[in-house]
Amino acid sequence: MVLDILAAGWVLPVLGLLALLLLGRSLLRGRMARRRARNPVRGLNYLLNEAPDTDVDALAAGLEVNDATLDAHLALGTLLRRRGEIDRAIRLHQGLLAGPHLGVESRSRVELELARDYLAAGLLNRAESLLRQLIKQGHLRDAALEQMLEVHQRERDWHAAADVARQLAAHDGDAVTRTLAHYLCELAEEAWQAGDLPGARRHLGGALEGDADCVRASLLLGRLELEAGRYREAITALQRVGDQDPRFLPEVLPQLLSAHHELGSDRDLLRFLGASLDRHPSVTLASELAQHHVRVGDPERARRLLASALSRRPTLRGLKLLLSHHLPLFEEPEAAALAELENYSSRLIDAVDRYLCEACGFSGPVLHWQCPGCKAWGTTAPREDIFGD
Repeated sequence: MVLDILAAGWVLPVLGLLALLLLGRSLLRGRMARRRARNPVRGLNYLLNEAPDTDVDALAAGLEVNDATLDAHLALGTLLRRRGEIDRAIRLHQGLLAGPHLGVESRSRVELELARDYLAAGLLNRAESLLRQLIKQGHLRDAALEQMLEVHQRERDWHAAADVARQLAAHDGDAVTRTLAHYLCELAEEAWQAGDLPGARRHLGGALEGDADCVRASLLLGRLELEAGRYREAITALQRVGDQDPRFLPEVLPQLLSAHHELGSDRDLLRFLGASLDRHPSVTLASELAQHHVRVGDPERARRLLASALSRRPTLRGLKLLLSHHLPLFEEPEAAALAELENYSSRLIDAVDRYLCEACGFSGPVLHWQCPGCKAWGTTAPREDIFGD
């Protein structure tokens, strides 16, 4: 029986193929093992990924301390910091620095990691001292400057943060320039609170000079000028937001209304709102114009305006406003049904955060110029999908 099976023409080729596959798999495993032995970092990463509860102290003790094994030691330190075991990470990096076997460049890399440990532990003075030393020596300068920014941000030392950002801006371009503009806005707010309006204007002017699209600077300048009674200057600053990022126009609309009211220039305001609405559909702008038409006795034009805005950008908030403007046209029971739909829309809108970070997706009911999630500056904006602005 067995001989009959073996005699079949297809059996022997299949057995040969299986043997080759098994041999190849064995050779591949051996090759991977040899590669991990030659490359301690790759082998270490394999261990950490496959066995995240690995005893880090045992791994560190089994590694020599020299330039060739430094990446492995730094990987262990990063793992400890990621686990929240900051004290152990500090001890590991301090132990590396205490040895005599590292070159100058390697020691700088360890000092940078130790500064990160201190930052994670909240030991800002120690972190700052190490980073200043690295910057002075010129080793890993840009990386040290980036960590120094974090130190000054936590200390809310915006003057020092701005100085560091200027040093980085020469190499890092737009991203640091945008961040620097927000530091200057922070300084402007401090000066404003201290009653130093010229100083606040100077900082805001610097922010706009460095980043012409800084919405925050225009918004702050508009509010400052409005409070100072300089209404035309306030209007100029606030209207600039429409060119910088029209999504923020609803944020400045209350101040625009106040400034135009003080000047008695309501017609200019209506022209601006109409032109802005043509460029960028916004439920808030459409609602303001609709209210004007209702006030002057033309509710039908108000409804047409809202319907047009809703057709260009369908949003839940736009639907709610359109329902509210149609309610007076109906009697019971249709009016009650529309009121119920409006109520449902309001509840759905209230359940959604108004602001969203475009970098990490963090959302909240309050506008944060620095995202609480990813710590990026100027990445949070009003949501358009629900609110229509």
